[in-house]
Amino acid sequence: MGGVTEPEHGSDYILAFRDEDVESFGMGNVIIEHDGDEWVINGQKSAWVSAAPVCTHMGLHAQLRDGKSLRDGAFVIVPLNLKGVRKGEPVDMLGNRECPQGPVFFDNVRVPDDYVIAQPPFYELFSDQLLNLTSVNMGAFSVGLARAAFEEALKYARSRIQGGKPLIEHKNIKLKIYEMFERVEAARYYVRKAMDFVYTKFFVDQSFTTPPRYARAAQVYAKKIAFEVAHDALQIFGAYGLSGEFIIEKLFRDARALLIEDGTVEALSLDAADDIARNYGL
Repeated sequence: MGGVTEPEHGSDYILAFRDEDVESFGMGNVIIEHDGDEWVINGQKSAWVSAAPVCTHMGLHAQLRDGKSLRDGAFVIVPLNLKGVRKGEPVDMLGNRECPQGPVFFDNVRVPDDYVIAQPPFYELFSDQLLNLTSVNMGAFSVGLARAAFEEALKYARSRIQGGKPLIEHKNIKLKIYEMFERVEAARYYVRKAMDFVYTKFFVDQSFTTPPRYARAAQVYAKKIAFEVAHDALQIFGAYGLSGEFIIEKLFRDARALLIEDGTVEALSLDAADDIARNYGL
């Protein structure tokens, strides 16, 4: 589980690494400092950390005590059974409830030196490339959600009799089903291409210079498609789609949550736009 968001920091973590005025973003809420052959961690991660109440380990992003901005951080593996770690209660969220979210508190938590994976100046590059990996994975997750919503709508449209015949036989519904299929397949293809590109660069070529625009765009596009398809699917279900009796209600909530989770689509888009403006074609 990754520990990024904090009470005072969310998607601005994404933008901070390329912003010239990064010091205006403020400092992190979780502080780490070197003490002999150990590191000491203090502070709090926000209530939106996915799987925090149930995970055993955290890939923690923490601010160096003597750092000047969010770029001066460290990525550290923290077992969550260490002395000084306290997990908060799961928060009642709108979507993705199967992956409980909650805060994590650190009170003089000590970890060995070799638990710290990245420090400045490598931390900035590491975090950027790590977001490439999480972005394409979130894209794949979003495509899966979109496909589930499409298939639920298709199954319902085949079985639901309205106006004397199955919904699927009404031309407006048939056209809507096709449009949903088209979106799912387009998103699936793009995410696969982006994932192949990112994984090849990172794991095969062992490159840390993969441009972020492709992975960010894959995540943003797939998230938008998931929400659009889930929205249309719920509309096909009508009032039944608003009921917890049908899974489409859950899929719609999850799709809405995706537009914020793992980086808002706005922040991800701005990050990709900045990369395009600075580096595309050069």
